[in-house]
Amino acid sequence: ILSMFSYINWTDIVYPDFPVKVEDAWRRYLILHPDTDLNKDKFKMMSLCAASDRYDDCWLMNYEREVNKDLETMFSAITIRLPDRTYFVSFEGTESSIIGWKEDFNMSYMPETEGQLSAVRYLNEVGAEIKRPIRVGGHSKGGNFAVYASAFCEREIQDRILAVYTNDGPGFRNEVMEREAFKRILPKVV
Repeated sequence: ILSMFSYINWTDIVYPDFPVKVEDAWRRYLILHPDTDLNKDKFKMMSLCAASDRYDDCWLMNYEREVNKDLETMFSAITIRLPDRTYFVSFEGTESSIIGWKEDFNMSYMPETEGQLSAVRYLNEVGAEIKRPIRVGGHSKGGNFAVYASAFCEREIQDRILAVYTNDGPGFRNEVMEREAFKRILPKVV
């Protein structure tokens, strides 16, 4: 479920230096987007999470979204502070845009994509800021980003990663998997 939080466009709702409770962020989202189809899975899920006691003490922060047609990348990530004061970094997977699909295809023949590099940068920035244990995850392309960022982030940040969740994420080219940093993170990958 936390991996799906990054599928919501939190622009103008979740900022870098101002954590927002899940319920408050969702309420604001609905005000800014009154035509939201609450029957769509991602919006139905967010409505349930916002109303649930389980997510009452979860805070959203550091939302970032980048779409760059020239670099063929679509990147989105959000950080969630959990009740135990650990953090979950969530990377968005492929949306139904041409840019998102092009990046997926690029992953099949390129050793790294702009989105993967953005994921490393994001995890380094968030990890330097929070100084607490971290979990990292994503669905589909987001799962690939989670593993890639966790493998190639700063070593001090990598050492604080408790687990990396790749939910149906695509794999990696051999030249990536053979790197020592990649091998070092594998025991934490779920």
